Amino acid sequence: DPDTDTKYALEVKPSPYADFGVGIDYLAHNGFYLMMGLGWSELLGGDNFEYPSGPVSQEEEDIDRVVFGSGLGAFLNLGYAF
Repeated sequence: DPDTDTKYALEVKPSPYADFGVGIDYLAHNGFYLMMGLGWSELLGGDNFEYPSGPVSQEEEDIDRVVFGSGLGAFLNLGYAF
């Protein structure tokens, strides 16, 4: 924790997810390439992390749930095909 200089350990367990998404893929005649998508990843099977060093603050646990839990995903790729 950068605010208190407290150190803690986080163990990430195997994490099965179900992924759902939609997107588009476009290639123009002049070579311009565009790909974009939006999706959702649903964590299956409950918690996928634990703290072997002991309990942490609720704020730190909430941040880890956002990072390792279910969530929205989006991407945008631009390029040129030649």
